[in-house]
Amino acid sequence: MVRREGFGLPAYLAFAAATVFTLLVCVSLGSVKLPLRETFGLLWNALAGRGTGTGMSATIVFSVRLPRVLCVALTGASLSVCGAAMQGLLKNPLADGSTLGVSSGASLGAVISIAFGITLPGIPLAGTMSMAMLFAFLSLVVILGLAYRLDGSLSTGTIILIGVIYSMFVSSVLSLVITFAPDKVQSITFWTMGSLAGRGYVHVLVLLGALVVFGGVLFGCARELNAFAVGEDNARHIGVNVRRVKLTVMIAVSALIGVCVSVGGTIGFVAPSFGCATSPYQETFEHAQKRFTELGYRLDLGPNCYESSGVGISNTPEKCAQELMDYYVKSDNDCLISCGGGELMCETMSHVDFERLKAAEPKWYLGYSDNTNMTYLLATICDTASVYGPCAAAFGMEPWHLSLTDAFGLLKGETKEVHGYDKWEKESLKNEEHPLLPYNTTEPRVLKSFLGRQAAGAGQKIQFSGRLLGGCMDCLVNLLGTRFDKTGDFLEKYKEDGIIWFLEACDLNVFAIRRAMWQMEEAGWFRYVKGFLIGRPLCFGQEMMGLNQYQAILSVAGEKNVPVIMDADLGHLAPMMPIVTGSLAEVRVCDNDITIRYDYR
Repeated sequence: MVRREGFGLPAYLAFAAATVFTLLVCVSLGSVKLPLRETFGLLWNALAGRGTGTGMSATIVFSVRLPRVLCVALTGASLSVCGAAMQGLLKNPLADGSTLGVSSGASLGAVISIAFGITLPGIPLAGTMSMAMLFAFLSLVVILGLAYRLDGSLSTGTIILIGVIYSMFVSSVLSLVITFAPDKVQSITFWTMGSLAGRGYVHVLVLLGALVVFGGVLFGCARELNAFAVGEDNARHIGVNVRRVKLTVMIAVSALIGVCVSVGGTIGFVAPSFGCATSPYQETFEHAQKRFTELGYRLDLGPNCYESSGVGISNTPEKCAQELMDYYVKSDNDCLISCGGGELMCETMSHVDFERLKAAEPKWYLGYSDNTNMTYLLATICDTASVYGPCAAAFGMEPWHLSLTDAFGLLKGETKEVHGYDKWEKESLKNEEHPLLPYNTTEPRVLKSFLGRQAAGAGQKIQFSGRLLGGCMDCLVNLLGTRFDKTGDFLEKYKEDGIIWFLEACDLNVFAIRRAMWQMEEAGWFRYVKGFLIGRPLCFGQEMMGLNQYQAILSVAGEKNVPVIMDADLGHLAPMMPIVTGSLAEVRVCDNDITIRYDYR
């Protein structure tokens, strides 16, 4: 009786169960430990179509850990397939995907991208990923070219020798690149350690697609590779096209390794306005970095994050603009978070090449207040959505307010709906001695809703939709009429959608708010308005010469015969709902409840 080799169905089921359990444990463990039961419940509900939930645990599981764990699993599977194929091809049980030297070449491409900000315009995931795959392919061409010159038969011994030599050469080049980019050593080190921090579902799909396509090619060569075990000559005698199989396997292995090596990423921080050089912002920013690192993200700090040599901004306008452009164009950064607001970010804009930003792969930019100069112009000039929300230092508070969780969810692409918060902060308790305190939410939110000038009745449901546009009024009126004012073009492009204007004020008193509303109206900015969302101004409760904050807005907005929702959670009196500038949105209001549902891609 001949015993059949291999595993039976029970063994495969046991392996599958062990894999699922391991995945569950990996998703549960971390700096914030989640009970296995809770993790299983969240994953089961998602698989059953009951949604992913909206709490902190759901955000950690679905936005942070699950995509990273899936990336690890797919990377391990891909490298295992490559190793098995190379062992069959080279008849060496110690061979793996790195034997060819292709992985070293892919690393060189990614490191060059990180060190010098080199990207491939117009190519999705340009930067580390595309550069790594490009250099992996070029490395294979070089290795095979040299092998063919030395040995026209492409013998395995020649290929292995050249692969080893090539890897040593690339290692020396990597050291040289690091020498010329000392400010990027940390980012390069983290990347070369193989971190998958900050990976999202797009990278899961890339890895899965590569495994299916190139792994399928390798599995298709399984019978031929088995024949290689008896020697290339014998394989050739039984009908195997040895050269074709070699080239097919090496190309597929190189492509698969190039994808695996290239998957990396970072949260970028920039300071086009104020940096975090003084207390308590320095302490909160550093704690925010710690939080993001604990969540598994790699960080890339711009050179101005701790600068304070500028006037009203972190550095000179030229240097602030250069940092902003370089970090926006870099595809290593999945998103950019501004360190803080400020006073003169408008001067930074004078040196920004918006055509360069427009041509780059879009990414989220997060900030508010003075950052209106960026979020508004990204929408109106580049037709790119951004998030008007908390700056970097806010993420250093303990514990996170729900508004920070909402903003984080938007950056991950997982949040499509935000709600108003029960209470707001009239006076902050944060100071140099207690920099990490959360919002001091003592005041209940009370929305004031109008239809034109008429106050909405109790229980009256208000619903309107359009494209969100706006920001801090202090900055908007400064941009109005300048060479950066492309509002009219944006309005005409999206006039069928209509515009929902979201507005809040920082330094403006009630008369300045009224003047700003008049100025925007006379400039034609409100001609396609579908509704107004007005945040609590910093001058909340102020009355001057019989004029209050509500009359200042209604003097113009009330004449449009559209919904006007005031004292909403946005702006300088925290907390603030993150607003996706440039996105289509639906706003639903009833009494004191407000919901904004975004439609963005």
